[in-house]
Formats: sequence, C-alpha cells, structure tokens
Amino acid sequence: MDRNQVTWQLLVLAVLLGGCSKPPVTPGGAPKTTMAPWTSPPASAPAPTKVRVAYGGFSCEAPTLVAYEKGFWRDEGLDVELVKIADFDATKQGLTLGKIDAAQLMAMSLVKPLEQGLDVRVSAGLHTGCIKILAPVKSDIKGAADLKGKRIGVPSLGDSAYTFATRVLATNGLDPSKDVTFRVFPAAELELALKKGEIDAVAVGEPIGVILEHSGVCKVVVNMAKDKPFADEYCCLVTLNAKVAANTELASKITRGFLKGAKWTSVNSAAAAKLEVDAKYVATTVEYNTAALGELNFVPSVVGAELALSSSAAVLKKLGILSADTDPAKLAKNAIASLPGIDEKWIRELAVDKVAAAPAPADPMARLTVADAPKDCCPGGPTS
Repeated sequence: MDRNQVTWQLLVLAVLLGGCSKPPVTPGGAPKTTMAPWTSPPASAPAPTKVRVAYGGFSCEAPTLVAYEKGFWRDEGLDVELVKIADFDATKQGLTLGKIDAAQLMAMSLVKPLEQGLDVRVSAGLHTGCIKILAPVKSDIKGAADLKGKRIGVPSLGDSAYTFATRVLATNGLDPSKDVTFRVFPAAELELALKKGEIDAVAVGEPIGVILEHSGVCKVVVNMAKDKPFADEYCCLVTLNAKVAANTELASKITRGFLKGAKWTSVNSAAAAKLEVDAKYVATTVEYNTAALGELNFVPSVVGAELALSSSAAVLKKLGILSADTDPAKLAKNAIASLPGIDEKWIRELAVDKVAAAPAPADPMARLTVADAPKDCCPGGPTS
C-alpha cells in the first residue's frame, strides 16, 4: 500500500471518529451543522368526520343552529355542513337517499312516513311546543270547540301545523274531515287571508305564531307549548339516516351535539334567539324570536321522543290517518335508536355555560309594531 492510500484511509477514519466526539469546526471557528437523529413523526389527529345536517330556518331549530355555531359538533370530532332544506318532503327524501345524515323533525310529521316504511331512526326529543292555532282578536272563537264549522288556514296539508290542528279537533270531539274546512295559503299570506275574511283561524309554527299574537292581529286559541294534553309532549326529535344510526359511535356524536345545543338553549334562550337572528338563520326580530323561544321547554329527553311518537300515532290511528292494524307503541319503539351512554341521567348531568344576556324589557314585544313583523317568514318547513 503506497503512502497516498494510507493517508486517505487515515483521513476517512479521522472524520468517522470525529463524528462521535466533538463536532467538526470550520476555518471560521463555527461548528458545522450535523443531522439530528431520526425520530418518528408525531401522530396527526384524525380528520373530522363530515356530516350533513338539514335545517329550515325556524325559531325552534335553536338546538341545531346553536350546536353548529357554538362548535358542539366540532368538539365531537365532526365537520358539520348545514344544508338549507325547503320543506319536510325534501328533508325526508334527503334522509332516505343519504344526502342528509340528520335533521330536527317533528314527531307528528314522522308518524305516517314511518308507517309507510321511512327508513330513519329517532334518538332523542329536543323540546316541547312550537305550534299554535290562532284566530282574529275580535273573533267569537275562544277555544278548540268553537272551531266547529270554521275555515282553518294552514301552510300545507302535509305539515305538522295541519297535523296538530287535526289532533286538537279530535281531542275536542270534532271530526277534522267534516266539522272544519282546511284552506291552504302560503305562510306569508295567512295574515292577509284572515283580514279579508277568507279563513277564520290559522295553524302555524314559530315565529309566525308569536308575531300574529304579539302584533295584535290574533289571539291564541290553542298553544301546543302550554295547553294540555300537548304541553309536555316533545315535538321536535333528533332524526337520523338509518345507516348513520347503525353506526352507534357516529350517531352518538351527532346526537350529543343536538342535545348540548338544546341544553344550552334551555339556560340561554335569549342568547340563542339573538344568535339565530344575527346569523340570519331566522327571518324575524330578536324580540319576536326571544318571545318564541321563551315559551318552549328546551330540556331534551330520550324517553320523551318515544312517548311523542307513540301518542301522535295513537291519535292519528283514531282519525284513520294510520292503518287500523298499526300498533302505535310498536311503531314508536321500532323507530328509536338506543345509543349507549345517552339517557336521561346523561342529559341531567350535562353541564353547559350560562352566558350573560343583554337587559330586556319586561314585555319583549312592548316596543314593536305590526310593521316590525318580517314579511318572509315561512313555517312550512322541516320543523314546522
């Protein structure tokens, strides 16, 4: 081996040994940069699950809208897209086809489709109330029995306001198919139809009911939120696409978001009302919306959902809307998605923040006039 080869091997050996001791130094005296030891990259958080939730833009959808705006679904690891839907039929179709994963729907609207095979599941009740029957202030209609022989305006013959009216009539010994006449008007035209004498009463959801009442146009004949036997009945329910419901982990996350939204609204109804209006989900004033939400009980219930379906089905069966061989209790039980860990105890122990609300007048309607009523409210959607 010649001298040059020996010199080269010694130089290589020196470099290798130097890497195990002091870092090599440049002529300027600064240490050279050396590569840090390889380590495994930190595990990244799983991507949030995308979920589509329908809404129609009504006061009583506060649980849905609050859950979205307050990030309750995001906290569950869900990336929720709110999908604006025009009416119940579109929502029903979206759930059936899998284009919508969940929605806040009314028990009374669900019963007949469930009997016909609608493949959805219900996981909880969100609140009571939200539909009223009203008559002009000077009308001789004072109670449900006085509706006999009258014309009742409704947004459609398929929505929950119509179904509620039929239940009220049946409960008071009247035959909805013979003792009254239902007339359909676009929601924005119901007030005009009353003033023109084309109808004698209306059945509507919120916020239209509170607007007609507090603007001095109408008086309340029946209030689902206050009058027996409806006052304690859950009207709006968490409704899931059947495939989503079968995935109990995903269904639980979606349901918990809804329930947190409802519980938050129950202790922050004024703030929830403002949130809905400020974010332009509900076309009304903050004052009207505050009055509407203030009448409803937003403490959610799992048991209440099944009871609402069963009681609605029982009345609709008596009216001949459901088949004579339909078992209301069985229909309700089959529709319920029982999710592990989500029960009355969980709801009772669920803690939510209470936010400071702006001072409100004793009567939130005191400074409003008829002119303040929105002209484009429509209660004929998925939660009306």
